[in-house]
Amino acid sequence: MSVERPTILSPAHITRAIADNNFYTRMPEFQAIKKKMDAMHADLGAGCKPCKKRRITASLSTDFLSIMNGLPDSSLKRLKEYYGVPRLLVRAADKTTGKVVMKEV
Repeated sequence: MSVERPTILSPAHITRAIADNNFYTRMPEFQAIKKKMDAMHADLGAGCKPCKKRRITASLSTDFLSIMNGLPDSSLKRLKEYYGVPRLLVRAADKTTGKVVMKEV
């Protein structure tokens, strides 16, 4: 009996998902991120654009993880289907120890 190895959710996974309009169709729970992303990109203005893009990406990634951590099992199943993986691991802070651990969602 073979057990498939879990996939670790990376920043690249998040970046690809939030840039994909199909993602929001399949995962409407994340619509707030699309609205925020559109507003933030419209307001790049003057200054260092690469720096602003990094801050935007970091902010959206944090929002993505916050939303994901509040999803019910049925939505997590759809998220795994979107990524095409049977098991998904996420780095998360253990509230009792304060250490970063790998958590399967």
